[in-house]
Amino acid sequence: MNNTVISVLVVFIFLLPGCTTGSFSSETSTDESIDSEQVCNGLAVLCSRSYDDVTFPETHNAFATHEDGIFYPASNHQTGLYAQWNGGIRAFMIDTHYENLNDESQGTVRLCHGDDDRGTSPCAYGSVDASVWLTNLADLMAQHKEDIVTLLVQNYVQPDHLENVF
Repeated sequence: MNNTVISVLVVFIFLLPGCTTGSFSSETSTDESIDSEQVCNGLAVLCSRSYDDVTFPETHNAFATHEDGIFYPASNHQTGLYAQWNGGIRAFMIDTHYENLNDESQGTVRLCHGDDDRGTSPCAYGSVDASVWLTNLADLMAQHKEDIVTLLVQNYVQPDHLENVF
């Protein structure tokens, strides 16, 4: 019985301070030096936060959209890059593949959704030119220099071919 009372007291000691403060605040979000005119990823408070102190919504297979000409079974979204950007998305996942499994040349690198294990390129369901899509993303980033953008690449092409796309 005595151990139970001690355990309950310890729990209250740890939980009670969090209940009485009203809200959680971190040192990075209360920085007085934030320029009130500066906005980072949509909010001024994010300008002073470190990367690991911000949650980024991400679009999985960001290029696999009806707007970009990719349809079922390979599409993930109705709207393309610009609508995603305007909606606040700043983390994008892309898949790089060769347009044709029999032609692994640098010029055939595309953004396609799927895997190569079925004996055909996932680009058969539709593809997006990797260089064009990445150039469009780079243009958006240049217009919004204060925003942090994350790009996750699921790569199925040779490393030097991937490097050349960037």
